[in-house]
Amino acid sequence: MLICGDFNAGARSPVYREISAHLADAQKMANHRGYPKNTFFSRYPVLRLDHIFVSKQFATLCRVLVPSDAATRIASDHLPVFAEFAFNASFGD
Repeated sequence: MLICGDFNAGARSPVYREISAHLADAQKMANHRGYPKNTFFSRYPVLRLDHIFVSKQFATLCRVLVPSDAATRIASDHLPVFAEFAFNASFGD
């Protein structure tokens, strides 16, 4: 399972805690310096409300990105979150 979007739920919220008890948070899967990154307000991000969750046994994270350039800050009040996964072919065997 893979779900993503604007959850309007921070990491301490009941919604986030319930989902992350069953699915992995892509930004936390990343072993990148500076991650997880905040996504809201796009001009000065102070909260992380946008998430990508994936079944832990289903996929391996290849990369995650929260771009913060002029175009993304103008496009929305939230920054986008991108993730690339390699899905495990043996899942379900």
